[in-house]
Amino acid sequence: MNFNKVEFGYNIRDLSIPRDLVIKNNETNPIFQIDVNCSSLDISTTLDINNDLDTGTEAADTWYYIWIFIMPNEVILKLSANDTTPAGEGAYWKILGAVYNDSTSNFKTIDQVSNYVTTDAVAIINESSTLGERVADLSSFIPKTAKKAKGRYAVYKTAAASHRFFTISSKSGGTQKVYGSHDNETPSDVNTQLLGEWSLNIFEPQTLYYDVNGNNTTAQVYGTEYEI
Repeated sequence: MNFNKVEFGYNIRDLSIPRDLVIKNNETNPIFQIDVNCSSLDISTTLDINNDLDTGTEAADTWYYIWIFIMPNEVILKLSANDTTPAGEGAYWKILGAVYNDSTSNFKTIDQVSNYVTTDAVAIINESSTLGERVADLSSFIPKTAKKAKGRYAVYKTAAASHRFFTISSKSGGTQKVYGSHDNETPSDVNTQLLGEWSLNIFEPQTLYYDVNGNNTTAQVYGTEYEI
């Protein structure tokens, strides 16, 4: 174990996620085991939902946070549903990542390098023209510790309309990011999808705000990446 961070008096909570950290599903048992590797911290281990929970038993539709505890002579890693206060193992601790246990109690696919995470696409908006701001729940896409979210979208109209776009914002009434087209369009554009990518800083945990603009407009928005 590299003890430099502790020996020089730093709390690991205040340090950045190591660049060489890699977290991914175990190849043999991907639905209940997670591999964690980080050479700079001398970590190479597999966490098991049945054996490495800090407290309690496995629950579906739950984020499990990967905690590291640096002890005087060893490093301990645990899975915990708690994202704020760990079940204490020592003075030096930090969340390295998180994995989602879905409705079938299977771990969702995760590929994390440092603090960048790629996962299976999750539908977060699939809606036609809305009247005003709506709230999108991202709790099955990103953990509470996520700081930025990314993904892809398709926006199209089901009948003639002057424009087709949607907006997203980090907070209610906040600055909106616009995706789609304001151009005047013809009936021949019906059902032609405008495709692209979106990104947003996350201010409120697991939440974004959106509006789908344009008569007969439908937006389909998926989340695929996030940063912690």
